[in-house]
Amino acid sequence: MTSKSENGKITRNMIRVVVKKPSNSKNEAWVFLVSIADAISSSTYERLSEAERFYNRSQQKWLDLASQIKKNKSNAILKWKLGRDIGQTMKIIEKRWAIEITNIVGAVAELLGTSRSFIRYCMRASERIRLKDLEKMRINWSKIQEVLDITDDAKMLECLNLILQGKITKDSEIREFKKKCRSEAAQKKNGNFKRKIFQA
Repeated sequence: MTSKSENGKITRNMIRVVVKKPSNSKNEAWVFLVSIADAISSSTYERLSEAERFYNRSQQKWLDLASQIKKNKSNAILKWKLGRDIGQTMKIIEKRWAIEITNIVGAVAELLGTSRSFIRYCMRASERIRLKDLEKMRINWSKIQEVLDITDDAKMLECLNLILQGKITKDSEIREFKKKCRSEAAQKKNGNFKRKIFQA
C-alpha cells in the first residue's frame, strides 16, 4: 500500500500492529498481528517479517538490561538505557518499515515480567532527561520518578537544575517542589478563567 506525500514522492502507508507471544507455540519469537486489509500484499508480508526479526533481536538487549536492573534496582542510568533502547527500536521500525506497534508498553512489560508503569517511566526518563545530566546527579530511581511526575517541562528542568546544584537532595523536597508547581498552575488557570469571564 502506497500514497503520495505533499512533495509528490511515493511513501508507504503506516501499518499499525499488535505484538504478541504465541500462547500455543514452543517458538519464543513474538509476532506482529495486523488487520486482513493490511496483510493482503506480499510486500506488506515482507515488511512485517523483517520488522518482526528486528524486534525479536532487540528483545535480548532489554532482557539483559532487565537482568542488570534486578541486581541494582535503584540504578537510574540502567533504566534510562532500557527506555532509550525501547524508544530507539520503535523509531527504527517506524522509519524503516513504516510500522507502528500500538501495544509496545504492555508487550515489553510482559516480556520482562514487570509493570507497564515501570516501562513508561523508563521511556519518559530517556525522552525528558539527558544521560549526561543523569550521570552528574548520581541520584536513585525514586527521585527520578518524582521528577518525571512534573508535567511542565520548564518546571521539570528547574527541578533538575536544583538537584544538580545540590539545593534539592531529598524525595520529600522534590514532592514539595511538585506541590508548589501544582499550586502555581492552579492559580494561573484560575486567573485565566477570571479574565475570560471579565472579557465576556
